[in-house]
Amino acid sequence: MTGGVYVKYESEEGAIECEEFDVIVLSIGLTPSGETKQTAEMAGIELDEFGNIKTDLINPVETSVPGIFASGTIQGPKDIPDTVADTSGAAAGVGAMLSDVRGTLVTKKVYPMRYHSMETNQGSA
Repeated sequence: MTGGVYVKYESEEGAIECEEFDVIVLSIGLTPSGETKQTAEMAGIELDEFGNIKTDLINPVETSVPGIFASGTIQGPKDIPDTVADTSGAAAGVGAMLSDVRGTLVTKKVYPMRYHSMETNQGSA
């Protein structure tokens, strides 16, 4: 043993063993849920060969249905920074879609005259 990373484990035969490794990567498996497949089918969204929402390298958050975006692990295993970047991209996509109508539902607020202003106007009359 020369200063690497050591793992103590039980072998399939039941013996306790210790091995040295240069690097150890711990990970969990990610399998798409049945709900992902069901939702994709209802919305007409294509899935990839692993059952994740299908996107491509050029448009990494766009699905096969215009206006529906995918981000994070619904596309497949990802780390947190990639998930955050995808989510920002999806938000930008939605913003771009809404750019033509941005501000069209805004109404100008009309506020009543303040009491102080009325007093000032009455005193000068």
